[in-house]
Amino acid sequence: MPIKPENYRRVRNHIFKLLGRVCVMCGSIENLEFDHIIPNGYARHDKSSERVWEWIESYDKGNLQILCKDCNRQKSDKI
Repeated sequence: MPIKPENYRRVRNHIFKLLGRVCVMCGSIENLEFDHIIPNGYARHDKSSERVWEWIESYDKGNLQILCKDCNRQKSDKI
């Protein structure tokens, strides 16, 4: 069952709040993204409902952090 857009935003914002709303590498509060500390090997989910459940699972496992767009790209370049 698809997740409603407003619920997608609520879950995303709640996880950002739980993780502190700040890039863990540089301290930026702009252009923030979720990052898997250890890549999970899943392909990028196109459906927002699948993405939300994957974020929740990763958060529960301690495998989710917040990075700004620039730091996330730097990390991706090193893997």
